[in-house]
Formats: sequence, C-alpha cells, structure tokens
Amino acid sequence: MDVMPDTAPLIVGKLKADEIGPPCLPSKRKRKWRIKSDFPGNELDTRRAERCAKASEQNVETFVSDEWTFEYDLVFHGLGKLVYRAASLALADDRLNAGSTTQAAVLTAADANYVAVEAAAATDQERLGSHVYALFEDRGASKAIAAQYLAELLEKEIADGTLDANQLRALLSDGCSADTHQARIDPFSERRDTHCDAGAG
Repeated sequence: MDVMPDTAPLIVGKLKADEIGPPCLPSKRKRKWRIKSDFPGNELDTRRAERCAKASEQNVETFVSDEWTFEYDLVFHGLGKLVYRAASLALADDRLNAGSTTQAAVLTAADANYVAVEAAAATDQERLGSHVYALFEDRGASKAIAAQYLAELLEKEIADGTLDANQLRALLSDGCSADTHQARIDPFSERRDTHCDAGAG
C-alpha cells in the first residue's frame, strides 16, 4: 500500500468531496490506502526502513521513494511538466498508434492543461505532484508506456540543448538521495540496486 500526501486522496479519486477530513475520512480499517498523517512521529521512517530491509537481499538493495511513488517523486523534485507530457502521451497511445492523433496535438493540449494544474497548485509541490499522478491513478495511464515516452522526451530535451545531464542530476538530487531515483546495475559487481515504486506504504 502506498503512503500518499494528505491532500492526494481527493485529487487522485480515492475520495469524494464530501469524504474529506474527520470525521468523514474512512478509518484505516476501512481503506487499503494510507496517508502521511496515518503515521505520526517517526512511524513513516520506520515503515520505510522496514520495507527496504524486507525487499533487500544479499546482492540486492532496494531504495524506497522519498515521498510517494516513483512518478510522483519525479514531479515533486522538478520534472512535473515532462511527467505530465509523458502520461498524456501514454493515455493517447492507442490513438497515436492508430494515427487518429499526433504527438504534437497531444503535447499541445498537455502543455495547456499543465499550466492550469501548475497555477492551481501554486507553490504546493504535494498538490502539484498529486494532480500529475492522478493521470496514472485516476485516469489509468500506463506507467510502463509513460516511462518510454518520458525517456524519449528527455532524450529530445538533451538533444535540443534545453536540458543536460548536470541539470537533470541537480533536479533529482534536490532534497533527496540520487539513489532513490534510479535503478542501478554496477557492471563490476554482482550486487544489484533496485528502486521500489510503492513509497513507504
């Protein structure tokens, strides 16, 4: 189970508007998902450590997302627009393959929608991340397909000179461990490090 920001359940479709806040919020026993306030004090850190230890083996070390899911963390740490574009392309993948729309058309609409999302979130990164992640959680964008589109978008940004490796590394290292945001295989070692997508849940 994921552990999401307290603002996320309504945004990603877990709750209806009349279910927000106590006493309307369902008890933990009646819901499969968790929010940060379900874990007071250091309980969230303890849960994250336990999850890492459980998933890690002799030659495998697991890194759990700092905030929520992998996609959410990418948004939280500065890749919001790119992740939104990738998710939008994933949602349109069937139409793109059928030739009934184009990447340019999808991206134009995505950029316009992202401006509105960003404005609504103001400077609240948790709210922004939740709105972008709703494309996966609520609208059903495929994470695997979105990852492919995100890789293509990043490659294009780098090829165009609008983003370089140092800028990308700086974004992903802002306030979090770089190891958290990548799956690494050391060619000179049998040890494999993997990213755990499910947050601290």
